[in-house]
Amino acid sequence: MLNNTINLIGAIVLVVYVIVATALGSLQWLEKYPTIKKFVEAKALRATLLIVAIVLLFGVFQNINAVREALNVPPPSPKAPPAPIVVVNAEPLRPSVTPQPPPNKAPTQINNAPNGIAIGGGKVTNPTVNNFGSPSRRLTAQQITTIRSTAQVHCSTLQLIPVTAANANQEAQRYALDFVNALKSGGCTADLALPIPGLMPDVVGVYIAVKDVSNLGSMAEDLKQILSEAGIPYLVAPLKPDFFSDKQTVLVIGASE
Repeated sequence: MLNNTINLIGAIVLVVYVIVATALGSLQWLEKYPTIKKFVEAKALRATLLIVAIVLLFGVFQNINAVREALNVPPPSPKAPPAPIVVVNAEPLRPSVTPQPPPNKAPTQINNAPNGIAIGGGKVTNPTVNNFGSPSRRLTAQQITTIRSTAQVHCSTLQLIPVTAANANQEAQRYALDFVNALKSGGCTADLALPIPGLMPDVVGVYIAVKDVSNLGSMAEDLKQILSEAGIPYLVAPLKPDFFSDKQTVLVIGASE
């Protein structure tokens, strides 16, 4: 725009000069000033200046047309904002799993033991373990340390401590093995025994099972002290005559509550 203004002013000045010089050429008073008269009457100079003025004006008009075309160009459209993300039925992705038919379940045998730890009839060759929703119990490091230190005081006078759990409950069997290993670390002789028929799965909790609740015997008393020191809740219950018939005391690990 500044160049257009300068060119336009220059062209106007040259045109005015040509017009003025042409008008002054006919005046008589210029006879007194021969130098000015000679400059004014220089036709070649006037023609040259006129051509320069025309070129300048032509350039001005060209620039004006370019400006007009630029002004007529529509402004660039603003960039559209990104479309919002719409979540429809936002549910967690679930793996595609072909549903399997439920396994055939054998009739449930429920034995209550109002007068003793119950056992179930029949041989179990391939037990099916169903620990639905039951927490996995394990002895803590502190409990194992306490059992070891307490057992070291009593194990020298104890015979084999039998520990048992339901044949079809792997969680209870793992928990029972924790007791076996902790007792062994304290010098006791202990073993996990799973006779057939074995402990019924409806027995819940930890028991010191004895043949005669009126005369617990030294092993039961020692087990009571070991479990109490470790903070493990337990119950003392009578042992059925046909369950571990050759044992007076059994540490029973039932199902998780």
